[in-house]
Amino acid sequence: MKLHSVLLCVFLMSAIAIGQTFRGTILGTVTDPSGNLVAGATVKVRNTGTGLERTTTTSADGSYAIPELPIGTYTVTITQSGFQTSVTNNVEVSVATERRVDAQLKIGQVNQ
Repeated sequence: MKLHSVLLCVFLMSAIAIGQTFRGTILGTVTDPSGNLVAGATVKVRNTGTGLERTTTTSADGSYAIPELPIGTYTVTITQSGFQTSVTNNVEVSVATERRVDAQLKIGQVNQ
């Protein structure tokens, strides 16, 4: 009977561990200087330790999310035609967390 109890505990603990994640998410909203939402902006996150890069675009409401990122430090780069590039350094992603990186793009050329 004791063996059954031990096996049951191991099974339950395994099931709980499966539901946990060892990754995090970077998300945010992109606006222009007037506060208008910027759809279609390119958002690139780069892990400064490993070089891993992931890219997405903002949706119609200016929002973006890049889930399932390994823990580490990231640089978030946001570009859109007609706007200056936004770069946010040292974004720490921890286990099962959401890090918010909102950006207000300034009017100008992308290469400025």
